[in-house]
Amino acid sequence: TYEQIAASEEILRNQYEELEVSRDILQKNEEKIRKLAYFDTITGLPNRAWINEKINQVASFNDKTFNKGVILFIDMDNFKLINDTFGHQFGDNLLKIIGKSLMQIKGESHVASIGGDEFIILLESENNREKIQLLAKKVLELFDKPFLVDFVDIKISVSMGIYIYTDNGTSLSELLKSVDMAMYKAKELGGNRYCFFEKEMKENIEKKFIWEIN
Repeated sequence: TYEQIAASEEILRNQYEELEVSRDILQKNEEKIRKLAYFDTITGLPNRAWINEKINQVASFNDKTFNKGVILFIDMDNFKLINDTFGHQFGDNLLKIIGKSLMQIKGESHVASIGGDEFIILLESENNREKIQLLAKKVLELFDKPFLVDFVDIKISVSMGIYIYTDNGTSLSELLKSVDMAMYKAKELGGNRYCFFEKEMKENIEKKFIWEIN
């Protein structure tokens, strides 16, 4: 009958609307999960998982068409002292400001917050040392002036390791270890500077390890 058909149509409309609502909720939940998985909760920047995937895509480690590029690994100097003095919330607010500042100078590069007080800048299709140095100097210049955090001027410096990859003989883990070595070399030299990775760094660490275990 007409009444039965009308009632059935009403039921179908209600079911369709419920499905639409469920789909919207599912989509929002997926977005939340993705944000938690790939973005840092403090700075809002892409996190370690995101940048690792991006490096894999850009470098194409398992691909014959390897792309050149560069990684800048940035670590705050004496950040723990700031946390201990002003508290972790203050430190988090400082990291947010630093993250925004890095985004303003990044150009075509990618910026990620990889945990704690560490950041990575990934620059694709580039191995020109002068251009890379220009970007590194821009980063250092950000820290020439104090940051205003919760009405307090805070002066902090950074140490940077730089790794240029130009062939496909390097895995992701090796690449990250290499840029980490360069960053620690910058710290050893007093911080507030950048160091390019050199093969001698790895050789020196291996020699030191062999000497210590013997």
